[in-house]
Amino acid sequence: QLVLGLTVRAMTVFVAAYLISASLLAAEPVARSARDCPVAGQEARSSLPVLARDLRSKNAFLPSAIGFDSDGLRGLQTSGQTKGNIICRVPRGSIIVANGHAKEMNKRPIDALSATLLEEVRLGQQSGHIAYIQSLPEPNDPSLTNIGGVWDDEQLEWLCHPPAAEKFRKLRSLRDAFIERNDNQDDNNEDDRCRPGWAYDLSSSRALEGPFGRNGAVRSTLLGTLASFLAAFSPLLYLQDLSKMPFEPSIPLILSVVALVSTLTSDEVELGMLPWIDVANHKSTSSLHLGYDLLRDGIVLKGGAGSGNVEFDYGGRNGISNDKLLGEFGFVEVDNPNDILEVAVAGAIVVNFGRYGVVNKSAAEISDDEILESARKARCALVAGFSSQTSVPTDPIAVGRFKMASQWRNEKIRLLDEYIHLHS
Repeated sequence: QLVLGLTVRAMTVFVAAYLISASLLAAEPVARSARDCPVAGQEARSSLPVLARDLRSKNAFLPSAIGFDSDGLRGLQTSGQTKGNIICRVPRGSIIVANGHAKEMNKRPIDALSATLLEEVRLGQQSGHIAYIQSLPEPNDPSLTNIGGVWDDEQLEWLCHPPAAEKFRKLRSLRDAFIERNDNQDDNNEDDRCRPGWAYDLSSSRALEGPFGRNGAVRSTLLGTLASFLAAFSPLLYLQDLSKMPFEPSIPLILSVVALVSTLTSDEVELGMLPWIDVANHKSTSSLHLGYDLLRDGIVLKGGAGSGNVEFDYGGRNGISNDKLLGEFGFVEVDNPNDILEVAVAGAIVVNFGRYGVVNKSAAEISDDEILESARKARCALVAGFSSQTSVPTDPIAVGRFKMASQWRNEKIRLLDEYIHLHS
C-alpha cells in the first residue's frame, strides 16, 4: 500500500506537469476565417486552395500561405508576426502516419509510411486525405526527380566521389526493394505501376519526424489515466494517509499509468506526412519548432518568423549534411554549416572533413600532413568533374540532376578549401 501511495503521488505530479507543458504549447483559439489569412507572394495554384479549405473545415489554424518566391520556388510564407508566433497548426487527423498493417509488413519506418501513403493514393476519391494527395507534386516534378536515390550509375559518376555514389546506390536499392514489394503485378495500368516509386519519393522528400501524438495514443492514454484517477476513488480523501487507500479500485489506474508511461517513453520513430507544414523549405540555422499540441490534438509549427519565406530545419538539433539532403530530399543547401565529406586517408582510414577546417579522424596515428595531402587530392578530383563531362545532358530530368551534382561538388570543395587554407 505504501508503494501504491507513492505511485499515486508521483502520478499526480507527473500528470499535472504534463498538462502544464501541453498548455504552454497550445496555440491561440481557431477563430480565424479564410478572409483573415494573409497571402504572401503569388498564391499557389490548382489544388492548393482546395487543401486550405479542407484543412480549415477541420479546424486547422493557417495564418500563413503557400506561394512562390521570385525564383518560382514553392514554399510556406507569412506576412507578419502572429499571436504566439504560430505559423500553422493542422489537426492530427489530417496528417498521414503509418498504419498498423503497414508497420507489420515493413520494418523500416519510411517504408511503412510510404506503404500507408500508397494505400491512400490507391483509394482515390474515397481517401480521407484526397485534398492533400491532390496537392502533392507529380512524379515528374523536379523536387522528386532530383532525389539522389533515384539517379542511375552514369549520373552518380557526376559526383566524382565514389563514397557518396555508393551511399546513393544503397538508397536506390532500398527504394527498388520497396517498389518490388508493393508493385501490383495484376494491374496493367502504367500509372498504377509508377505509384509505389512515387509514394516512396514523396515520403523520402517530405516526411518529418514527430512528436505527432503517437496516432492519438498519447491523448487517449492520458485521458484514460485521468478518468481512472478520478473514477476509481477520491484520492484527495487519502492525501494525509495514502496507506489507507483501498487497493482494488486502483487497479484500472495502475494499468492506465503503465499504458501512458509506455506510450510516452516509446522509442519508435514517428514519421508523418504533414499537409501545409511540409511545404516549408529547409534552412539549417532555422529556430522554428515543430511540436504536438495535446489540448487541441494538432501539430504546430511555431517560432519567431517574420514576414517572408518560412524555413524549417529538417535535421533539427542533429543537423543534416548535403549528402542526406540530396540523397533523400533532392536538393543541396548552399553554405550548409552541417556539411561533411568522407575522404580515405592512408588506405582504408576515413577522415570526415567538416566546416571551418574541422576534421574527425578515427585513428590518431594519421599525421596532419597526410590529411592535408588527401584533402588536396580529393579537391582536385572534385574540380576535375567540372571539365571531365564532355557533353551536357539535354533530357530535362538529367539536366536537373547534372546541376545538383555540380552544386554538391561546389559545397564539398568549400569544405576542403577551408581545411587547406587553415593548415597550409
